[in-house]
Amino acid sequence: MKIVHWMLLLLFCLSHLSDARLDFWHGKERKLKSRFNDLNPNKFSPVIFIPGCGGNKMQARLNKADVPHMWCVKNEDYFDIWLNPLQMIPGIIDCWVDNMKLSYDNVTRKTKNTPGVEFRMPQWGGVEDLEWVDTTPVIDRYDFGAYFYYISEALVNRGYARGYTLFGAPYDFRKGPNENKDWFIRLKELTEFAYNINENIGITFICHSMGGRMILYFLQQMPQEWKDKYVKQVITLSTPWGGSIQAIQAISVGYDFGAELIQNNKMKQVQETCDISLPNAVEMRKDLALFENYTAPGAELHCLYGNNVGDTVDRLEFDAAYNGNPTLVKGNGDGTVNRRSLIGCGHWEKAQSQKIYQQEYQGIEHYNMLSNAAPINYIIGKLTKDNDYPRPDEKVSYSDMMKIRLF
Repeated sequence: MKIVHWMLLLLFCLSHLSDARLDFWHGKERKLKSRFNDLNPNKFSPVIFIPGCGGNKMQARLNKADVPHMWCVKNEDYFDIWLNPLQMIPGIIDCWVDNMKLSYDNVTRKTKNTPGVEFRMPQWGGVEDLEWVDTTPVIDRYDFGAYFYYISEALVNRGYARGYTLFGAPYDFRKGPNENKDWFIRLKELTEFAYNINENIGITFICHSMGGRMILYFLQQMPQEWKDKYVKQVITLSTPWGGSIQAIQAISVGYDFGAELIQNNKMKQVQETCDISLPNAVEMRKDLALFENYTAPGAELHCLYGNNVGDTVDRLEFDAAYNGNPTLVKGNGDGTVNRRSLIGCGHWEKAQSQKIYQQEYQGIEHYNMLSNAAPINYIIGKLTKDNDYPRPDEKVSYSDMMKIRLF
């Protein structure tokens, strides 16, 4: 199982922060702090959203000498590259693959973009680019790009304020945690900033999928004294504590995130460059060995997850030569992660003094944990004491089955 523990992070994941960052200083902290009674009269715990793989917008700028096809653009200012359905139509998707893929240098032991491609996260600290990963209006009507939107909106309707008690921590999810040092530093700054402007109220991290693994590693590096001061609780949704076989599927045959628009074989060309199936796989594996850390987070933890979805990949069965499409053997879980991995947080129940809670939801899919009323009510109950979602005037998901699955 160890080979899959960080597989999702490697296959299209983790993080390097953008140059754009919240202006913590230059008087902003003092100005916001003075508005405490206006913006947080109920003294709610400030929230920081930690997305999973594919869970925040990314932009790219092009200045390329070579492209795979004559119709691919060589020069373009920053544009939405993830999630942008228009980049994934047949033919154009070859341009997208060339722009998104990474290469690995076994001398510097780092990944790098295709020459002439730069990436950035449009927001640091804000929540909008985590609420809607895709902002195409027609697509939004069908919830294709809705991510943290329903949780965020439910909290705002009950007294939270974006940019004051609601924050987000996006990252370049293609990269491994060994290239995340700057992100962890900035997350510490953001946590302390939110704590200070809210009159020293502990932070709640709300994490989806691999975002739970990100916050776990972050907390493992922080002194217990710091955690006791700044962290109130961690709420995770659909976190693969023990990895996911779907990661193996992605690098074997490609994974389309559940969207019919995206071709598996095209996604594989990007996903395999973030992980194995490369000559440098062993070296990349060595780079991540330090991140196989299973010590307790040292903070109150709420693990929410779905089960009995019916199409969870439990294992892959290859032929003897390992050179064909494997048979996908289904098992129990949330459609993306099997149950054995989802309940892994229970491993720490006797390993820390802080409480660990587990809540299982029957039939709720991996991604739908972000929009279903039951887990949203659990979240707002822990933060505002309310249990009334959705109210009559609140927009709810058009369908319990979203059109895309993000890690």
